[in-house]
Amino acid sequence: MKPLYFLTTIILIAFFGSYVNAQPTVYEHSIKFANTTTATLVGEDGVIMKTTDNGLTWSEQNSGIVNTLYGNASFDTDKGMAAGENGAILKTTDGGANWSIISSGVSSHLRDVTTVGTQNAVICGDDGTILFSSDFGETWTSITSNTNYSLKDVVFVDENIGFMIGDFSTFLKTTDGGLTWSLIDMQIGSKNFNAIYAHNVNNLITGGEGGEIFMTTDGGLSWTGLPTIIATTDINDVYFVSSTTGIIAADEGLILNTTDGGISWSATIAPSLPNISVDFMSIAFSSPTSGVIVGENGVEIYTTDGGTTWYSSLPQELSNDSKSNFNELRKINNFPNPFNPSTKISFVMPKSGIVKVSVYDMTGKEVSRLFDGYANKGTQEFVFNASNLSSGIYFYNISGEGFRSVTKKMVMVK
Repeated sequence: MKPLYFLTTIILIAFFGSYVNAQPTVYEHSIKFANTTTATLVGEDGVIMKTTDNGLTWSEQNSGIVNTLYGNASFDTDKGMAAGENGAILKTTDGGANWSIISSGVSSHLRDVTTVGTQNAVICGDDGTILFSSDFGETWTSITSNTNYSLKDVVFVDENIGFMIGDFSTFLKTTDGGLTWSLIDMQIGSKNFNAIYAHNVNNLITGGEGGEIFMTTDGGLSWTGLPTIIATTDINDVYFVSSTTGIIAADEGLILNTTDGGISWSATIAPSLPNISVDFMSIAFSSPTSGVIVGENGVEIYTTDGGTTWYSSLPQELSNDSKSNFNELRKINNFPNPFNPSTKISFVMPKSGIVKVSVYDMTGKEVSRLFDGYANKGTQEFVFNASNLSSGIYFYNISGEGFRSVTKKMVMVK
């Protein structure tokens, strides 16, 4: 149930007011807490969401791109980063009020980013990509990885020692804060791993495709697989709230729990969801008891007891009147498609309000802003003229107050 890793036609949710949970049809790939109440999540089509009340309410931030974002990290509540599709890197220094697009120098998909100490950061990605920054993510240097396989997850136990995991049992270690990396043979055959968690420099656990779970107690020199297969769905994230209690997020609505440090695992019943087979992608905890899992279809689920039980929302419900204000755009279309050199984008607004219509290229760069202002209820039409642009795939995004944001694909052929 993995999403295709390229730009595609995805419907986004524009959050407003205090709308709680979730963004239907949008994969939320990563969530990280900056402190006990503030967290940021990222996902498809450049979606970035932030909470300052531990997930009770969420607000959408403007990323300025439509690239899928696979990873994010925070230095503190003000400074943060996100990385993703086609080498996309974003940076904020004001808590997400504004995000800047940073040049990565690569076009590979970037899968994870983490902070190292007070100002350094490391990114890993496809094609053996490793990037290092020493200035809060403003500039990045490419680091030799000695592999061409995808690197999926990076974790540090202190300012010097860190680990990476990826496809075909690719495992790397650094002892100098991420400036150099050593490739270590796991000696377990070819397995594709998505996540790694480090208790300390010696004790690590990793999970990946087909429900594979492996542990090491000697810093990765030797690995032991779980003796009994629990599930065959892909594992996407591993998180421990203590040395013994851990949680795994996996595809098809699977959550696994351990209370013995990962030696044995049991399935946890997920809360009632519109589609229980949604993929769970990322786990984050603000305290040993309070945590969030995010995933497919904009699903966010919460725990207040360390992962034993999960809820589809925190204990606050909005009134029916508040929920009824959230409406759908209708009759969204552009014609002709393919086009040369212009096409008319049209849609019907459910009510009057502020609306923005922008066009992006394949790199996620905004190439045209067709409208940004107040529009009356009813049919809206805007002409996109691409006579000064090259042939290829473009995306138009419609966002505004009180309705679901939409991104669609169009093709110009000269």
